Amino acid sequence: MSEVDVATLNFMANDEAFKAVLYYGAIAASPEHGLTYKATAASANHHTTEAAAAAALKECNGLRGGGPKCVVVAHITPKKYVERALQLSTSATVAFKKTYLRGGGSKALAISPSTGGYGVAKGDGAAVAALAACANDGAPDCRIVVQD
Repeated sequence: MSEVDVATLNFMANDEAFKAVLYYGAIAASPEHGLTYKATAASANHHTTEAAAAAALKECNGLRGGGPKCVVVAHITPKKYVERALQLSTSATVAFKKTYLRGGGSKALAISPSTGGYGVAKGDGAAVAALAACANDGAPDCRIVVQD
């Protein structure tokens, strides 16, 4: 990365507008061309930095048109990030707090590790409904991660 690219990433990391980008995310760029090249790609709102990086790299490599493969140049994480056994995207975290945690009874939360998709359901058949809601976003690998 050039000094200008590094300065740009540092500026973005400290910019209030950029702080609104949903975690977990990643930015990938062509090392030969830098950030301003058409292949630079960002991905956000995944459940892990690894999934976000894979999505950004896939898009970047699809656009680069030759040369060295793209590399991840930045990760987007929440403040005080520490890797945990279960991590949720921004959207899934909000749904968990506003929907799942409220009220009793049967409930389930399903996530897609590869896409950032999720589904929350309550009542009879909550697990089936949560999996279906997760899959409605086109997620191929939904699984139940929390169930009461």
